[in-house]
Amino acid sequence: MITAITGTTKILMMQKSNVRQEAQAQAEKAYDLFILWSKRTVYIIIATLLLLASCDFGADTETGSQYNGEVYAPRNIGE
Repeated sequence: MITAITGTTKILMMQKSNVRQEAQAQAEKAYDLFILWSKRTVYIIIATLLLLASCDFGADTETGSQYNGEVYAPRNIGE
């Protein structure tokens, strides 16, 4: 297959090449930003989980939900 490049075809090929280069550069920039924000998000999630774990996830272990057997003891059975 023989292709003859004329002036107009050469300009169109150069424009396609420029568009491809610009698209490639934009795709690489978007990928780099995606990786950057993904890492930041993971770091924030890990830091939040560590903070919550250090506070025992907000559970009140001193006074809140302690078991009291007398509350659940059966009464008036078999008397």
